[in-house]
Amino acid sequence: MKRNGHPSSEPVLMYAARGWQITPLNGKIPFLRNWPEKGTTNLNKIRSYLRKGQNVGIITGEISGLLVLDEDPRHGGDESLRKLEAQYGPLPATPRVRTGSGGHHYYFQHPKNVVIHNSAGKLGVGLDIKTTKGQVVAPPSIHPETKQAYEWDRAYHPDGVPLAPAPTWLLEKLQHTDASPRNDASKANPTGDKIPAGERNDFLYRLGRSLKAKGLSDDAIRAALHAENQAKCDPICDEDGIERVLKSVLNQADRVEFISGSVTDRLDKLRALSTNDLKATWMTYARGLSAEDHQTVLMEIARLTGLGINTLKAMIREEQEKRKQQAAKERIGDRTVILYRPEDVCAIAREVEAAMLLRLADGECVRFSDNVVRVAIQTLPHSHQADSDLPAVPTAQFDLMTPPKLLPLTERAVVLEVETPYGFKSIAVPRKILDQILVNPHDLPTVTGLLAHPLVTRAGRIILASGIDPSTRLLLYGPQLDGLRTYSKDEALKGAEEIVKLLLDGFEFATPLDKTAALALLLTAIERKLMDMSPGFLITAAQQSLGKTTLARLIHLILTGTDAPIFTWPDDDDVEVQKLLLSTLLRSPEIVTFDNIGDGLTFRSPALSSAMTSATKQGRLLGHNRDAVVSTSVVFVLTGNNVTLANDEASRIIPIRLITQEVSPHKRTFTYPDVMRRALEIREPVLRHAIGLIAGYLTSGERVTGTPSRFPQWDVLVRHPLIWAGLEDVGTVFDQNIEASPELGAHLALLRHLRNFYDENEFSASDLVVLANPRRGEGSDEWYGPEPILREALLALRVKDIKSERSIGHALARVLGRNAVITQEYVLYLDRTTKNGLSRYRVKTRGGKGDLDDRKPQ
Repeated sequence: MKRNGHPSSEPVLMYAARGWQITPLNGKIPFLRNWPEKGTTNLNKIRSYLRKGQNVGIITGEISGLLVLDEDPRHGGDESLRKLEAQYGPLPATPRVRTGSGGHHYYFQHPKNVVIHNSAGKLGVGLDIKTTKGQVVAPPSIHPETKQAYEWDRAYHPDGVPLAPAPTWLLEKLQHTDASPRNDASKANPTGDKIPAGERNDFLYRLGRSLKAKGLSDDAIRAALHAENQAKCDPICDEDGIERVLKSVLNQADRVEFISGSVTDRLDKLRALSTNDLKATWMTYARGLSAEDHQTVLMEIARLTGLGINTLKAMIREEQEKRKQQAAKERIGDRTVILYRPEDVCAIAREVEAAMLLRLADGECVRFSDNVVRVAIQTLPHSHQADSDLPAVPTAQFDLMTPPKLLPLTERAVVLEVETPYGFKSIAVPRKILDQILVNPHDLPTVTGLLAHPLVTRAGRIILASGIDPSTRLLLYGPQLDGLRTYSKDEALKGAEEIVKLLLDGFEFATPLDKTAALALLLTAIERKLMDMSPGFLITAAQQSLGKTTLARLIHLILTGTDAPIFTWPDDDDVEVQKLLLSTLLRSPEIVTFDNIGDGLTFRSPALSSAMTSATKQGRLLGHNRDAVVSTSVVFVLTGNNVTLANDEASRIIPIRLITQEVSPHKRTFTYPDVMRRALEIREPVLRHAIGLIAGYLTSGERVTGTPSRFPQWDVLVRHPLIWAGLEDVGTVFDQNIEASPELGAHLALLRHLRNFYDENEFSASDLVVLANPRRGEGSDEWYGPEPILREALLALRVKDIKSERSIGHALARVLGRNAVITQEYVLYLDRTTKNGLSRYRVKTRGGKGDLDDRKPQ
């Protein structure tokens, strides 16, 4: 955890509680003189270090009981460690840190009464040992070069894994290596050995501090560092590295700790300096003193240099102001400086936004459906893993920006200043500026959706480059495939067959059309962000363990490379469905999977049906005092056993029916039981074939004709390419759905029965209440049972209370004028008239009279 970019105290205090000695670091370098002897577990001292913004080091060796193995993959440490583990066996489980450079620190118990020296590269290239008089950068410090945090590996945190003894083979190798203590830099490495990367920066830093203490100028120190670097370091430090070391040296030279000793010692050192050295370094000796001592030293400097006291004080003030300005300039860097005017918040917000845009990478901050968002890898809210209550695997999505999330982007780009009587002063970016950018952005790029795979436009152009596509405004995130091309018709059919072989091996489909529907699900998911509307899909079977959820996971893995987040359907709660859809659509996922719809349920959802046939959805944002309009461009997938579709859903959802010949399907295994591994193996060829098939049709010039569905863009991008390639027309399932709809069957049965019972005579809802319930005969104690067909049909039409005239009246009103087909030429429909405010119903006919038998409707 960080605060203002610096380590927080919680984990550091945990180190102190374990007796691990703490030392403050400037980057990776200790800034206290004689730091190995100045480690502390004092909480007040530690807090004072953190307030100054230093990194945190843990002193190794017997003082803390720690021996640390430092593995640096940038110099081959990972390969060296693999070779050692192959020879001696794996390292034991022990606390482990992931370093800011991508390596690891392995923490072991320091052996008692055993002399082990720090070493660099003795065990192998890229492997260092930190022990007595050594230190390691500890979490949550920030790496000075990569700006990445040091973090404890979750599985190897010291709270859960105790310190393991160092392996015997490791100790033996260390005791038999020539691991002499690190040479003092001021001795200029008298052994003549080349200084390795693990010791190089410390050597240069110590050399620089030694030269600075002797009064050399900044340029002289820089030249000396370059010379020693070339002569003694292997590999040599680059130019930027030398400058970072020099900056640390000069910063440390300004600290009180750098010039130690009493006033008498300082005066003796001043008197020993030559005239030129005295003029170059006298200010250093006047720092960090009490007012009285400061005056004493200044008087001696005045005597030695011949300059007046007031002149010296003026020079000190000038130097302080110069350093202050230089420090401010370094803090600002290449950021844009903007003068803040409280009366011009909107104008300032536009300036800040414009400066921020110059530094934004694709996806860092964009507008999506009139909301300011960023791309984030995180768990979709309200989702879980398949067959588990654990949170879903993090996946790429849009994350709604808030002022705290926007603040780092603005601070990276601008520095706001206000004018004071004493000059200009930097201030934090005001909250009202952040709010203005979020509520009323002017120049942020607008995107229409987020996806992690290539796709094909209606013009046949293949979009495959990462970033924001200028024509569609889609944001492609992550690495993309190269070398995609259009297929001929023959290649398209072979490609479809190859997809079936790769993706659908092990699944048993009820009909060939169900298999084609599975292909349509894949193509729909690929092209969905280009459609304003598309059908959903229902993967259903007669029982469990046939692969319903597995198929949904495979499709999601092919598209995104990550496992599918699974949602639980909020039964009979359309308000909750509305909230869930809005919060999910805000994030622009590719597929939303509702798993395990109730067994045998007739699925209906006005909210979901509306989302599938509308380009946008509107609702109130939770936690915000405003509405949001979001795109509905996702594919909705449902899974469940023996699920059927209600009337409205039958024309919007394509079923994919799975079957099995196994007596005990739960005992069988798929050809590739590791779903994630299999999907990642076949992802590239499956996407390549799918893109080639779609692009092939769209660029062929041929056009498929036929009855359009209610999703015209889906017809062009998915349905027609499959027909063109030689596969069945998956659009015919909508007619089959409607014919098989339980509500349609109940409607037909009701009108048949009422026609037989009343012929063309009128009846009321109260008449049906009498017929649908047990009743006693007039003038007798004999009971008559309900009309079973009538009762069953009314209940299937969602009559909530079979004894209520109002409930039955509502059910009849829903089917008024709707045709119940007997033959192609003959239909029944329900008509209503109102007399004196009372409704009367009659079953009427259209077309030539036919036999009212029990034939299946046409």
